[in-house]
Amino acid sequence: MDSAASSSGCGVGHDSRELGRSGDTEPRPDATAAYDQSSSGFRAGRHPQADAEASGVAEVAKYAPQPARSAAGNHDAPGFALFSGGHDSLCATHVAMTNGYAQEVVHVNTGIGVEATREFVRETCREHGWPLNELTPPRSYDDLVLEHGFPGPAGHQFMYRRLKERCLAAFARERKPRRGAPFVYCTGVRKQESARRMRGQQQEWEHAPKLGWTWRAVILEWSKADCNAYIEARGLRRNPVVDILHMSGECLCGSFARPGERDEIRQWFPETDARIAELEQRVAAAGHHGCVWGQRPPNVARNQLWLIPPGPLCQSCVEAA
Repeated sequence: MDSAASSSGCGVGHDSRELGRSGDTEPRPDATAAYDQSSSGFRAGRHPQADAEASGVAEVAKYAPQPARSAAGNHDAPGFALFSGGHDSLCATHVAMTNGYAQEVVHVNTGIGVEATREFVRETCREHGWPLNELTPPRSYDDLVLEHGFPGPAGHQFMYRRLKERCLAAFARERKPRRGAPFVYCTGVRKQESARRMRGQQQEWEHAPKLGWTWRAVILEWSKADCNAYIEARGLRRNPVVDILHMSGECLCGSFARPGERDEIRQWFPETDARIAELEQRVAAAGHHGCVWGQRPPNVARNQLWLIPPGPLCQSCVEAA
């Protein structure tokens, strides 16, 4: 199914194109033997290689939420699965779409990222017949950095709001059946992914009331081993970008770029590096001090990054930085 487009200046349609299959993995018998592959979900069991890191999660059904409802719990709410192209969001999207928690998929195309991940999202949605809404920000990343320079950690909230949050807010307003109606975004947030998420994170929480949606964490209690086992047991195609860079690469704003990240991008995705390099030249010509992508100010230490709120869709950026 070709991706669907949303309007209000935040949605663009793209034709799906075939993504290379170099990152595909076939389910291994030893990995899938512990799982029941019926539509009812996992039965009790562990991934054979997960003992060192597994959380003790034995089955998907134990942690999967009921069909999404409003915070008040009195109305069924339309659900949309947020699919970045990472493996956590792949699992969350599959769980949400196959169990009725979401009816459509949303991908935010920030305009600065690895194109192969966007192709992976489009192709995966087409393979599964999931309606895809690919959103783009009203103001491009290029325009933002040409005006303000490349962001460091302190600039991440600004980038998050401009590149992602405003798109999601516009889309929610557009798709709500009426003003004030409940609306749910299903995410791949996991407690074990981030020390921050371990502290009091709930399966459902309401975003700023003025933005008008609820986040739904459909794999909140899963470990990374659980995600890998689910991908193998369900025969889902992996994103080769994730297996190479250990991140989805869907947003490369540079705020929390880790040491060596640019070198990895240059080695494996030279076209993305060339785009960043060309943008660096334009930012430098505009006279900004922050004219190098991913360059952290010298007075910001890595152990200070937890003080900077990354936003619900960018928590893993801080952990990797």
